Amino acid sequence: MSAVSTMAAEEDPAVTEESCEITQHVAEFIEKELGNDPKSLKKLSQITEELALYKKTLEEQVLTVSSEVPKKIENAFKNAENSKKLLNGIIKKEAILAESINNHLVTAQPLIEELKVLIGQIEEIERHLWYLKWISQIEELSDCIQQHLMTNSVSDAANTLVSMAELDIKLQESSCTHLLNFIRSTVKFWHKILKDRLTNDFEEVLKQLHWPLIGPQQVQAPALASVANSTELYNNLETLFIQLLKLQTSDELITKPKQLPEKYDIPLSVPIAIPIQLMLLPLQKRFKYHFSGNRQTNMLNKVWLFIETAM
Repeated sequence: MSAVSTMAAEEDPAVTEESCEITQHVAEFIEKELGNDPKSLKKLSQITEELALYKKTLEEQVLTVSSEVPKKIENAFKNAENSKKLLNGIIKKEAILAESINNHLVTAQPLIEELKVLIGQIEEIERHLWYLKWISQIEELSDCIQQHLMTNSVSDAANTLVSMAELDIKLQESSCTHLLNFIRSTVKFWHKILKDRLTNDFEEVLKQLHWPLIGPQQVQAPALASVANSTELYNNLETLFIQLLKLQTSDELITKPKQLPEKYDIPLSVPIAIPIQLMLLPLQKRFKYHFSGNRQTNMLNKVWLFIETAM
């Protein structure tokens, strides 16, 4: 420790640790500036002036800070007070508004109940309008089929029946049982008329073509007749075949699929097309005639007849 600091400690034995640090700092500063050279004492007046100026600067800064900080604190406090007042005002307005809303809801409750009743009535009327719309559409399709049949436009009638069948499928999700029964009965009615008419025409064309073609002689018969009208017959066959195919959708709607007993565990097969069914009918009749009962063709020693017929 330097001599200056030692002297300071001896003069004031109750000096605090902080005071000792300051004294130590001052002693080190003097030793650094003056040292042990007596000639350095010439700098003393200059150092004193610099320290005085530095002290003055520090005092001005302290005064400035002492005057500004309270103002900032005061402004912050005022802002906090204003924010508190503003918040309290908003809370009061919110309470008033909430009370007003509650009072309005209580007052409007009877109106809300009346509106619910009116809305329910409107929805019921809309359901009635949709119901009448579907009825009108079904009747319109039915009238179109009737007009097409009156003008002998069977193909257009079949197309309209397809539209009606598609409408039937579309309405299956409805819970209006009377509407579903009405459209299904209408589809069934026109389907039977069209199917009977097209079936008669189709079977007549098949007869003219000597269907079914079983033996060699029957195969040659239409070939001989083809010179005159085979083109017309085949055109009619194609037209009727296509028209019968259009009835497939409605036929599947009104016809329940045949189910075998559960013990066979056979999945349902795809429905056979109507014209194919009609072409198979004479073959089925012929097969049953020859191979059921006591016919001479139904004998074990004539198996070749069965195989020939089946082929």
